[in-house]
Amino acid sequence: MLAEEPTAWSFTELEIQAQSLMERARTAICLIEPEYGTLTEVLALPSGGDTSYPVLVWHDGLLWVSYYSSHEGKTSIYLAKGAFN
Repeated sequence: MLAEEPTAWSFTELEIQAQSLMERARTAICLIEPEYGTLTEVLALPSGGDTSYPVLVWHDGLLWVSYYSSHEGKTSIYLAKGAFN
């Protein structure tokens, strides 16, 4: 998907108007492409849509994401990493 390192990422809480039972509020990593005026969801993260204090770092071809959520019954801090190509 990405030929080079992206210049702008977004950590976003998406609230989609439910058209089916499968659509819900969620936390997602999105790619911002200012030249096209688009925001594209790349990956939904485990959460109840109750996420805050995100940190995103692009390092050595990986996107590292830290965030907190309470979707597993207690508030916890999560660390995720992903490669995009």
